[in-house]
Amino acid sequence: MLFRHRYNCVYRDLRAHREPGVMVSYLLPEGGRSEPIGWLGSMDRVLAKQLPGTRQVALDVEGYRPCELDPTTWLGVVGFMIDGGLVGVTDGRKPLTKRTRDGQNGEPDRLGRVLKVSAARPG
Repeated sequence: MLFRHRYNCVYRDLRAHREPGVMVSYLLPEGGRSEPIGWLGSMDRVLAKQLPGTRQVALDVEGYRPCELDPTTWLGVVGFMIDGGLVGVTDGRKPLTKRTRDGQNGEPDRLGRVLKVSAARPG
């Protein structure tokens, strides 16, 4: 499993295991991003629910791919904050995803994207 994370305008892959020095943010409920926290890899949802003191967050991860040769699926990914870092949560071979706000009326969605509304053509 590879999670797609944008860092300094370049996408990088986050592996499903802990990588020392790799930092990831999560999305704050009021908008914006948290300070970067250590990436601890991924974990199945059954195990993640059993860990004490976890908190569900929306990771600043914009997509995932099952392996390097697969195309990227662009969806927000759910994670858990635990002592020491962030964990991506999977359900079997797929990560748990979180729906983004729709971004209507010129407001950005959870990933900061603004829906472009084309003007209606006159008649």
